[in-house]
Amino acid sequence: MRTILIAAIISSLTGIRAACAQGADSLQARAETLISGGPREWYGHSAAAIVSTFGRPARMDSRAAYPDHPGSLDSLFTFHYDGATFVFYNDMLIEATLWRSRFLKRSPIALGASVADVRSYFGDPSHGSTPHMFYSTTGGIVDHLELWFEKDHLVRLKWIYGAD
Repeated sequence: MRTILIAAIISSLTGIRAACAQGADSLQARAETLISGGPREWYGHSAAAIVSTFGRPARMDSRAAYPDHPGSLDSLFTFHYDGATFVFYNDMLIEATLWRSRFLKRSPIALGASVADVRSYFGDPSHGSTPHMFYSTTGGIVDHLELWFEKDHLVRLKWIYGAD
């Protein structure tokens, strides 16, 4: 009887450990999906997709992507909206900074979220107040997500997409 009880306890602990590991894997996958996806997934990769979603930008800037290489045809251009900027490299979205809720309607993390809620979303065990967080994907082409807080509440997100 004692052997059966011990076997049952070990089996339960193994199941709990597997469930925790699976939970950590799904947290990591969820975080990586947000970091690599975000505005690219919600609105598209191109300038046309952004304009189709949000209309014409209030202002647009452009410059050579490689100013030290005369004759390079590669260019960077930035769309400025009230509440967001989108940076494109040869018409591919490489950076998005969002600070108005209308640009984050599809985001699983809303403006105003607490530091603790954001850490929980990413499975981050850190505690306490912070003005800034930085998360990156692992492996392959690395993407980044930066988050800024005021009074422990989210006020701005910035995606930086890696390019090959």
